[in-house]
Amino acid sequence: MKKRLKRWSKADLDCLYGIKTFIEENLSQPLTLQQLTAEAAMNEKKLKEGFLFLHGTPLKQYILEKRMQAAHHLLCETDLPIKEIHSRCGYVNLSSFYRAFAGFYGYSPATLRRI
Repeated sequence: MKKRLKRWSKADLDCLYGIKTFIEENLSQPLTLQQLTAEAAMNEKKLKEGFLFLHGTPLKQYILEKRMQAAHHLLCETDLPIKEIHSRCGYVNLSSFYRAFAGFYGYSPATLRRI
């Protein structure tokens, strides 16, 4: 692992840690790969590889997991309408949110609300 770590400069590692924080603080925004590469100041390949190396999960999967965790929390702990929750979790399209949620948890947001 030490050899693999040498591939990344301290500045790269700082950016990769920083992008994780950036994602967590901006989950309500429709995050794009172009936006994330600009924020991290590295190309797409380096960002994806570095994020996977450092955090152990692919970048896209990490964003999905964080959004789904936030949605689950809001559905269980608030009375916010699902239309509000989907936008707070970075989804522009309600049907995309439903598909992502059902694919991740195996049931719809509305079903969770009824439980």
